Amino acid sequence: MTTVQACGDSARNVLCCPVAGIDAEEVFDAYPVAEAISAFFTGNREYSNLPRKFKISVTGCRDDCAQAELNDVGLWPARHPDGALGFNLLVGGGLSDGARLASDIDVFVTPDRAVEVARAIAQLFGELGNRENRGQSRMRYLVQEMGPEGFRDELAARAAFALPPAGESLTRRYRGDHVGVHRQRQAGLSYVGLNVTVGRIAGTDLEQAGSLADAYGDGRVRLATDQNLIISGVPDDRLDELLAEPLLDVHSPNPGPFQRGAVACTGTEFCRFAIVETKVRMVEWARHLDRVFDGTVGSGATPGGTVGPGHSGDDIVRIHLSGCSASCAQPQIADIGLRGETAKKEGRMVEAVDIGLGGSLGTDAAFIDWVDGAKPADEVPDALVGLVRRYREERHPDERFHEWARRVPNPELRGVLTGSGGPAAAERSE
Repeated sequence: MTTVQACGDSARNVLCCPVAGIDAEEVFDAYPVAEAISAFFTGNREYSNLPRKFKISVTGCRDDCAQAELNDVGLWPARHPDGALGFNLLVGGGLSDGARLASDIDVFVTPDRAVEVARAIAQLFGELGNRENRGQSRMRYLVQEMGPEGFRDELAARAAFALPPAGESLTRRYRGDHVGVHRQRQAGLSYVGLNVTVGRIAGTDLEQAGSLADAYGDGRVRLATDQNLIISGVPDDRLDELLAEPLLDVHSPNPGPFQRGAVACTGTEFCRFAIVETKVRMVEWARHLDRVFDGTVGSGATPGGTVGPGHSGDDIVRIHLSGCSASCAQPQIADIGLRGETAKKEGRMVEAVDIGLGGSLGTDAAFIDWVDGAKPADEVPDALVGLVRRYREERHPDERFHEWARRVPNPELRGVLTGSGGPAAAERSE
């Protein structure tokens, strides 16, 4: 990470899987590719005056942790018909106002050609992107205007080589956080993902994490996209010692499913755009849900943060609270997305949230549907309890929360959130 180009109409920090090079299940190590792309754009004045900021994601991880669908350029793992490993190319993703999932433009990129493809896309964006209206200047609007085929044609005209068609996608799901204990590809080693609920950690705890990385691991603390920490290179015979450390009682590798899935932006505490307080509120709501449901989501489900290799994370319920419409907490891809709003209650204005349901990334990517608006914040905990209870009662075997939320009609979901009902509520009232 660098603060160079942290602002301005240029390429930002390149996103990659936090356990690149060590995860036992990754397709290949894409970190050198991310490093090369970052080195090309950082400080490169030729691409420092783009129409708007330019975000790139590169990953060889099977779990879509680098969120390829939400970036201007997304490279995620694929296999070409000739057997070569590389990336399929996505373009034009983003959130905030005008949210859009990136388009697959039918291009396979080998690792050695990734820098040139990223450069050619930046050239295309610089030449054809909207420079008149900053509200319509992100690359996703250009892709939407041109269409995936038109964008591919323009990219082919600028790239230094022919663009081969896409290969077989090797992404299998959206897990994202790498929390828990997981085997590394290096024999005898594991990495331990620590849950940092809503990304807030005391300075002394952060220092302690560094000390634990020195004492038990390879001296590295990796930062995950879901605001968590990862200690890598831990010998398997020292795992029990690390797991017994007091810090891991605070930032657990085995958290409840709601604390594990909680994400919050800065909120009114530090952001002038935010409408509501987010960090403290989201922690309180997540802990409340974990207490009510005793650390499980579905009836008989395994705990949300089961420690052990291969845990899928499918039993997490992701609740993302964003203080305004800028979507810094990414509510559109959450199981339950919350967006700051105001409401009038008992004659006075109070903090509130809009509530959306059913978002996800990965193989079944889709944004949430906003189903209830301007719910006063003090009514939200009970509404969420009722919603999760309904899910537990009605879920099909192995059905994840976002799948259930997409299956149930929005009017019924709204009824659960407002307390007016649906079939389950009617049965309970009888």
